[in-house]
Amino acid sequence: MPISKECAIAACVATEVSITGTRGKADLQRRLNWALMLNRAVARLVVFTAIISTPFSANAFNATAELDYQDRGGRYAEGVKPEPVSAYDIELISALVDYREALDHIPDQLRLSFYLPEHSNVDLVVRELDYRLYYWLDRVKPPPTAWRAGGQNEFVWQTGTVLSHLDLNFDVYELGALIRINKTAPSSVEDVSPAVLYSATLPSAIRGYLFTLKVNGDARLSCSVYREGKTNPIATQILRRIPGGRPFTVPWSTVGAPNGQYRLVCNGFFLDTNQPVEQTVRFYHHQMQGH
Repeated sequence: MPISKECAIAACVATEVSITGTRGKADLQRRLNWALMLNRAVARLVVFTAIISTPFSANAFNATAELDYQDRGGRYAEGVKPEPVSAYDIELISALVDYREALDHIPDQLRLSFYLPEHSNVDLVVRELDYRLYYWLDRVKPPPTAWRAGGQNEFVWQTGTVLSHLDLNFDVYELGALIRINKTAPSSVEDVSPAVLYSATLPSAIRGYLFTLKVNGDARLSCSVYREGKTNPIATQILRRIPGGRPFTVPWSTVGAPNGQYRLVCNGFFLDTNQPVEQTVRFYHHQMQGH
């Protein structure tokens, strides 16, 4: 029995808290501490609900600890983890290729395929776009031969370790993935490699990207895509009212776009204070070959 969305109220409370800029740093400190404690409690409830929904055995409650966020054989860390309370006015949480593989159940394994134009350090995070199960995966180790420059790279993980125990009906496209290049923390200018999330079949071509972000208060934004070195946008989307603390996605169709470096620029202001907000995402568009 998967935990209900109502139980994820901690995420809604936590994301109301902003601890940067002029948005109430001192006044919200006690709410921040309370939100962190509530997030931890709800994350534990997710694990407990997953366990009691399975047939009882002597080892049932030992499985609770197995679903907690922890190292998985030295390759990556994965599990149920409290939602981090955002310390940023705006934050990129996912950059994916716009693609959905036809899946009617959780597959045994999931894959991320991504392109690196040059040798780079990679910081890879998989998380829910909108918290319900508090699933988190990160600390991915590079392959023994290092990530491949000038070609596709792939990360594979098994769903039977954590995901399928949390909700057998889970839609894997409720997950987002963010692959940062040569950085490990959020910043106002992000360098990323958009990834294909799939199980068995890659898309025949990359037809678009999905950039998912969050803001810490209701905001109005204009988001535009530019070819690197150009000042005229290729595409622009106006978002007149974005609810604070909720994920929103900016799509971009790559039809007719040549391979090369691009940037997504989102700028605007918070509706209550007019405080400016801006995020830049730089990425390399590379059309897949041989698929």
